[in-house]
Amino acid sequence: MSQQPVPNGPPNNGGNGPNHPGQQNMPPSLLFSTNTPPTGQQQLHSPPTDSLFTCDWPDFIRRLSQIRFNSIKGVLNARPDQPASPEELEAERPALVACHRKLELAQRFLTTLPAGDSRYRREAMLDIIGTRAELESRRWRFFKINDLPTEIILHILKMVSNSPGDFVRVRGAITSVCRLWRQLAIEDPTLWNGIMINTRNWARVFDRVGTWIERAQNTRLAIRFDDGHEVTNPDGTPHPSATHEITDAEMAQLLNLLETKVFTTSNLIFLVRNWGPVLTFVEWLHKLASKGRPLLLERLELFRTGDLYLWPNENSIEGHDKVLFPLIGGPVAPLLNWITLSGVHFDWKMSAVGHLTCLDLRRLPLELAPTKHIYHNMLKHSPLLTRMLLDGAGPQLPKGWQDEKLQPVALNQLKLLLLSNLSPQYVTNLLDCFTCPNLVDLQLICLRRVEYGPAYEQMHNRFNKVRLFSMFEVDILPDSVEPFVRFLGTMTSVTYMRLTPPTNPIGPPGGAEVCFAYDAVTARPLPGISPELLQHLLQYEAPFLDEVSSYDPEVGPIPSLPNLKAIEVRNISSEGLHALLELRRLAGRPLSKTYAHEPHIYREGALSAYMHDNHIVPCVTAPGRMTPEEAEAKGM
Repeated sequence: MSQQPVPNGPPNNGGNGPNHPGQQNMPPSLLFSTNTPPTGQQQLHSPPTDSLFTCDWPDFIRRLSQIRFNSIKGVLNARPDQPASPEELEAERPALVACHRKLELAQRFLTTLPAGDSRYRREAMLDIIGTRAELESRRWRFFKINDLPTEIILHILKMVSNSPGDFVRVRGAITSVCRLWRQLAIEDPTLWNGIMINTRNWARVFDRVGTWIERAQNTRLAIRFDDGHEVTNPDGTPHPSATHEITDAEMAQLLNLLETKVFTTSNLIFLVRNWGPVLTFVEWLHKLASKGRPLLLERLELFRTGDLYLWPNENSIEGHDKVLFPLIGGPVAPLLNWITLSGVHFDWKMSAVGHLTCLDLRRLPLELAPTKHIYHNMLKHSPLLTRMLLDGAGPQLPKGWQDEKLQPVALNQLKLLLLSNLSPQYVTNLLDCFTCPNLVDLQLICLRRVEYGPAYEQMHNRFNKVRLFSMFEVDILPDSVEPFVRFLGTMTSVTYMRLTPPTNPIGPPGGAEVCFAYDAVTARPLPGISPELLQHLLQYEAPFLDEVSSYDPEVGPIPSLPNLKAIEVRNISSEGLHALLELRRLAGRPLSKTYAHEPHIYREGALSAYMHDNHIVPCVTAPGRMTPEEAEAKGM
């Protein structure tokens, strides 16, 4: 599906529409096109220098929402409650045709207006938005959805119910539309085998869960529990009575209800705040494993969302004299292949963990982590591992770990590796445990405050097939610049980069654009750096900039990530992005497209003119939305 081009920013309408919570941060690509694809972005097809881009964004969103609401309300209020007869539909058809014609004229009028005519462009765009909403409302009047085959209706209901949003409310709404939809929905168990449980309206949770389990019949369940679900008032303020932290007794009651179906459950995802209910859940899993009946569990995710620094000892949690249990696995859970643990520890020596496709460990103190040998054994017995995420967690480093060498495990199927909140010595030792020759996605997150030079030297020539590189909150300190630049130079397959510069850097800061100022082979500055660009780089104490450029004259300078085509940036200044683009141009490898999460960075006149003159396409994307270039890099 083709992308819908949008204007260079939200018009300033000067109106005072009603407040619509949640609309202020809506990505622009959802506002200007009713058919935006999942990977769609808005493209700024002309330099964003006119007054359309510098406007009151929240006020525009409020007015736009009010126009859509009024258009839809006007159409619906003019209709009777009963279904329309063929004669009534035929009488309404001229209004549908007129609406089509009105939309065509408004779109044609918009294309004839000059870019600087902000007043009429604003009004034309708002008119288009309102007409589209009216047209959508009228089209459904002529579409007899219940005349479709039941299989098609059911397929549509599944698509709607699986879309993001309030999972529980959507399914309840489907059963309330008409008798046909209610019958089809209740009779299809696959609509109910994904059970979402939160602590909102806790008194009704057990009735709802019991009803869903009954409707799911014999299908395999996917259960997600979220403790302390926060709810806000209409004005956006927290609702004091809406958050309920589950207790030990309530967790035990909930688990007893789920136990009838646990042996046919495929996914268990629990987000629990306090240690008491966490231990109740872990002990419940241990008791299930001791019954000797194998579980069909494939995915286990357990998050403790409470105090990061609170870890229990024996008898420190009331009602729990034991706080250490083995993690289920092996013959007890032969299908278990996805494990995510955050802030929760297990008895690793008594655990049989293997045959994993995803290993995700977060927030785990070293003294409670698996030993290096246990971790090495987990990898050895997981040859199909495709995702490994280590965020402040990983194997223990015993005394003398610097001299201890293990045969690296070849993880030939590993596609995603995330390293976050780890020390440079720890990263160096961790990379001795495995190799990943076919890695596609490498993410470095929160490597801060110290020199990571030894870690980058260890990464040199290890990730030659990586196509997607992410660098979030990473300090490039002076002594780390040379090994980091050489490391980036070895990742010749990277075509897409996601970049978030560090915030509030400690000590000599390192701007993310510094790593593009050097030849990747010699680690010496690129030729032709202007005095203004040099001054910008020197504020980050970038080294070697006073030295003469050095590179192979036959091939020219080779930049970091030599085959990079597009970049996605967040929390970066317009000066930083401008410097990055200019450094790529100086190296002879200019970028073709940039994605930004904040459209305001394109407002700066020098950056806008530079991108226009160098034919760099500026685009805006939303956090979490996959761009076409990212999907291509992942091979999707």
